Amino acid sequence: MDRENLLQRLVKADRAPRPAGDGRFFYAVDRFSVFHGTVHLAGWAFVRGAAVASVEIEFASGRKHVLSSYGRPSPDVAAAIGAGAENVRFDEVIAVAEPLQDIPLARLIVSVAGEPPRIVSDFGMPGPEDHGVQIQDDYDNWLRSRPSGHLLEIGARARSGVSRKELVPSGWSYTGLDIVPGPNVDVVGDAHRLSTLFPAASFDAVSLFSVIEHLLMPWKVVIELNRVLKAGATGLVITHQCWPMHDRPADHWRFSDTAWPALFNRHTGFEIVRAALGSPAFVVPLRCNPFTNFGGPPESFLASSVLFRKTGETTLDWPVDAEEIGVAAYPRT
Repeated sequence: MDRENLLQRLVKADRAPRPAGDGRFFYAVDRFSVFHGTVHLAGWAFVRGAAVASVEIEFASGRKHVLSSYGRPSPDVAAAIGAGAENVRFDEVIAVAEPLQDIPLARLIVSVAGEPPRIVSDFGMPGPEDHGVQIQDDYDNWLRSRPSGHLLEIGARARSGVSRKELVPSGWSYTGLDIVPGPNVDVVGDAHRLSTLFPAASFDAVSLFSVIEHLLMPWKVVIELNRVLKAGATGLVITHQCWPMHDRPADHWRFSDTAWPALFNRHTGFEIVRAALGSPAFVVPLRCNPFTNFGGPPESFLASSVLFRKTGETTLDWPVDAEEIGVAAYPRT
């Protein structure tokens, strides 16, 4: 791999305010995990042409912790950045007493003698190198490439105050569907019955954010989607490969990146544009034994995403209603 490609993989430009045209500060946070009263923080920080005096993590409470491990060997970073970055890594476990909800608000403070500190926030958020982020960017770029259209969001209710309607480009119309009324819901109805709620070929795009895992029969929803989408319509699904159980008993499914062809294929009238896993994660058992001693690097992912396109009609059907199966199908509150 050439140096430029390695640089793109290893380096993320600072997103915090800094002097215009600086371009000297680079960093990466490889791990920011919280478990049983500890934070495990690992990564690197480098300021070209200057020696880093200290790296601190500052919590929302105002408490600061100096990373005493800063200065570990970093030949991989030096190979990408160049001379001066041979010892810029840190890897530290920190005991914390802060409330869990405050820990993601922490900031990194990188100090250099005679210069303003570089301050990094939101370093726990997935960056542009995350494949799930890239797929959503591809979808957003596709929407912006069209002057107009009609977008359907399934599971649109702003249950936690989050609405994605404002992300729809100007010129597009938006319809939010949910099983119960609430903020951001235009139509109340069952996603398994889309063709009874909307005319055929009504939509140019569809999005499902963290909802398909709650749909009892996702294959039926895909068939229904084919009926209400126009030819060439594009869709985005973002869901979980690994996530704690939630909204029980209506938490039904988890998806790998290789599961999507079972739903989106020529028989259902779709093709997959791109599918990927994102947000690497550890799975930690309550009791470790030879069968659950996973250890090692992350082998799981929190997110699974797919970008798909309608290529034709389908003759498939699944004439089964969720109510017939006799299990809770949706979070109603």
